[in-house]
Amino acid sequence: MPAERVRFVGTDHSRIRAEDSAIVLAHCQCHVQAFGASIIAATDTATVRLGVAAHLRASAGVCVTGPSAATNLTIEPHPISRLAGHLNL
Repeated sequence: MPAERVRFVGTDHSRIRAEDSAIVLAHCQCHVQAFGASIIAATDTATVRLGVAAHLRASAGVCVTGPSAATNLTIEPHPISRLAGHLNL
């Protein structure tokens, strides 16, 4: 039986290091480092550093860096509620 994914919601300058198979909803200047098979949804002015296997859905305004910034990124035109729905939060 696979392990359950850990879920985080980050806001207001919080810093999150997502590893393995974490699920993160980030907004309001949250800073995320995503590694492993993590799945991230980010909006507002969040900053996300994507590792090799991590995936990100982001709205306009999110700063994305890291080795997977060009390949594992989807720009989402919908508001944060739709991003949260994507993560089943």
